[in-house]
Amino acid sequence: MNALELKVGTTINIVNPQNGNMMKIEVPRFGAICSNLPFVAFENLTAEDKVYTEKLQEETDLDGKSDLSYYITLHLADLLKDEGYLGIITSNSWLGTTSGDNFYHALLDKFNLKQVHISGCGRWFKNADVVTTILLLQKINGINQNPQTSFFVWRRNLEAINVDINLEKQIINASLLDKNTDKTIMTRASYSKKEISELHSLNLSYNALFHNVKWLLDIQNCLIPINKLFNVIRGSRRGWDPL
Repeated sequence: MNALELKVGTTINIVNPQNGNMMKIEVPRFGAICSNLPFVAFENLTAEDKVYTEKLQEETDLDGKSDLSYYITLHLADLLKDEGYLGIITSNSWLGTTSGDNFYHALLDKFNLKQVHISGCGRWFKNADVVTTILLLQKINGINQNPQTSFFVWRRNLEAINVDINLEKQIINASLLDKNTDKTIMTRASYSKKEISELHSLNLSYNALFHNVKWLLDIQNCLIPINKLFNVIRGSRRGWDPL
C-alpha cells in the first residue's frame, strides 16, 4: 500500500519474515517509526503520488518542489502516538532550498526537531547520488514546545565505525544523551528554535548550523548587507581563456 494512504485502523497484508506466510494486521498507532525514506524528487513523482501530495500541499506549507520524503514525513505524524518518535534518513536537500525551508516550518507544526545528523566523512550510501541526513523527531503533545535542536557531524565513515564497536557506542551514546565528548568522532552544535529563526533571517542556510555560529547573534547589530559596500555581480564565464 502507498505510504501516504496508510491510516490508523487500516487492515493491510504483510509477509511474516519468519515463515513467508501472508498476515492481515491492523495498523496501530506507533510509539516509534524508523525508516530510510525514498529519494524521489518532485519531478519524478508518479501520478498516484501526486494525488496525495497535492492534497497535503493544501494542508501544509509544502510547495510544488517538495521531495516525496517531505510528504511522507508529515503524513507519518498521524500514525504516531503523542510524544512518539520518528527517525528517518532522507536527502540533505532541505537544508539549503526554499522548499526545504517550507518543509522545516511544516515539521514544527507537528514535531519537535530534536536532532539532525550528517556525515562529515564521505557519503553514507555509495550507490546513491544524494547526500543524506538523519532526522530525529518527536510528535508534539498538544502544546508546541521549544526544545533545543542538536546538529551532529560524524567525523568517521561507516567503514571505520563498522570495524570499531567503540566508535559505534560513542555515536549512539552521544545521540541518546544529546551531548558530545570526543570531537574526533563527532561534533555537535545546539540551538533553540528562536536562535535558528534569527540565524536563518541572516540568510544563513540550515547547513551552517552544523558549526557553532551562535556568535553571529552577538554581532548581528554590527552586520550590514555586502551590497551596501560593493557592487556584487556574478562571474563571467570565459571558456578556456587564461585567467
